[in-house]
Amino acid sequence: MQWLAENAAHITAIVSALAAVLAPLVAVFIFQQFSPVAQIRIIPRWIDQSYGKFALRIEIENKSKVRIRHKVALLQVLRYSLSERKRLSEWVPFAKGRVIEGEEPIEWKEPEQIFRSTVHIYPGEVIATERLEQIEEPDQFLHIGVQYKSHFVFRWLFTSVLAWEECWTTTAIICRPEATRA
Repeated sequence: MQWLAENAAHITAIVSALAAVLAPLVAVFIFQQFSPVAQIRIIPRWIDQSYGKFALRIEIENKSKVRIRHKVALLQVLRYSLSERKRLSEWVPFAKGRVIEGEEPIEWKEPEQIFRSTVHIYPGEVIATERLEQIEEPDQFLHIGVQYKSHFVFRWLFTSVLAWEECWTTTAIICRPEATRA
């Protein structure tokens, strides 16, 4: 007992130091367990290759252990000319003012909202939609972007401090099959 009394200050300092090191690690681990994780997939399925018609399937999967609170999902489909384009970045703009100089599409289209009736995506759940698209000219291709935004899980905790939202984006480039045979 006397040893414990003599070394109480040292023991307290060691325990405090361990707590100071371990607490942030535990906090990050717990935060990661309750953070939403979504995976977006863009899947084209050709219906009529000669007319450039295909079904565009969009899937959003909740890969996390928590329910994702849906905010908005946007689909952007922009047309470009193959003959006028030597390169195109992965960037798909969701606002006209965000188009990269030199990467202007043939015609600007505003993004469309998809999954309007979705309120939540539960752990392991996959929501999907399909729509018909067409690449009208063999010399054209589509640059497609899907952006999914959700409300932050701990939004109630940070309402006055942060205007936080989770956001995931994926892109795809789709050409007519005959345009890729050269």
